[in-house]
Amino acid sequence: MRKAVADRSEPESDGFQSAMATNAAKGSNLAIILNYPLQNQVDVGHFDVLQTQFDNSLQSFDHVFVVSPRDSRQYPSTPGVTILSNGWAHPLLYYFALLKDIWTLRKLVRKKGVKVIRAMAPTSGFAAVIAAKLTGAKTVVSVHTDEDLAKKDEGRRFLRNLFVDAIVPFVLKRADCVPVISGHIRDYAVRKGAREDRLVFHPNFVDTHQFHPDSLPRKANQVLFVGRLSKVKGAQEAIEAMAIVVKKKPDAKLLIAGRGEEEDALRQRVRQLELEKHVQFLGRVDHETQLPKLMSESAVFLAPQMAGFTLIEAMSSGLAIVAGDVEWSRETIKTGENGLLVRAGSVPECADAVLKLLEAPEEAERMGKAARRVAEERFSLTAWKAREKSFYENVMHP
Repeated sequence: MRKAVADRSEPESDGFQSAMATNAAKGSNLAIILNYPLQNQVDVGHFDVLQTQFDNSLQSFDHVFVVSPRDSRQYPSTPGVTILSNGWAHPLLYYFALLKDIWTLRKLVRKKGVKVIRAMAPTSGFAAVIAAKLTGAKTVVSVHTDEDLAKKDEGRRFLRNLFVDAIVPFVLKRADCVPVISGHIRDYAVRKGAREDRLVFHPNFVDTHQFHPDSLPRKANQVLFVGRLSKVKGAQEAIEAMAIVVKKKPDAKLLIAGRGEEEDALRQRVRQLELEKHVQFLGRVDHETQLPKLMSESAVFLAPQMAGFTLIEAMSSGLAIVAGDVEWSRETIKTGENGLLVRAGSVPECADAVLKLLEAPEEAERMGKAARRVAEERFSLTAWKAREKSFYENVMHP
């Protein structure tokens, strides 16, 4: 897959006008509106995942317009995919940017043949359903997050929580199709007003060719944590658990891949626990090259709390997994079969589970192989592409 070029920019208005002028497509086109600046996915190394989705949409549409809110950068992409940097970057204009999103989507529908608007979250879905109401376009609104649980993230502002509480039911009641990634998220969407006959079970995908077990032996005592360094992901619990693990396994090592608002505090905690020789911060790692290698060479994947794409990437890599018993982790991991579930955020249980796997490498290998089989059966890229094509066709031709 191609990598994004993050240091290439041009004035927002010029970029928008030139894209609109040169990328007109005949037939049915798609607009995708993101709920975050595209640069965020570049920063966390997941731009290639998004680009797979953009490219795959060309199975069903002649052209795809991607609206990236509050983002002033332009990115190279596949012919047939245009990325429009939209909105205002200043925080004080955050909510007013919705008006510009609505205007942009309305213009794409009326002038560029867009028939379906895909929102990647209910928050961005607000602009989608309003624009659809004004133009007659169809809407697909994906749900990946239980916003009620996400409120626990201390980085979230009070006003944003109020905004989300009001927006989510409004959007889900009006969407023509609502893809959900898990049974838990399905229940959340129904609770918030989504119509059951418009729900589609659409779990995340993993490229099983990119993330796979290696023929080389794993590093016997290497534990891996991957994720944003925030309270909801559980990086601190992983560090606290390692303080227990190293007492019985002095050569054990925890690698932490990712960045976030808690990084400074986590580094300080490592120093307080005198774990500098046992915990290494890797920062952002490349999703296409570094992350698959890290997963294929580690012995245990540790996700004490919420986990997303990285959980199924670890499974596809044949990694033995210790995961917090939350959300879709419990739908994916079966204790003793393809990993170990622990009480979410419990440091002693995380430490015990990690020690159990490190001390029984044959058992860890068995669970890793079972996890790989689940990834191949349930989360393959081929099946994901077929589902996307199917629900687009159903929306276009109900």
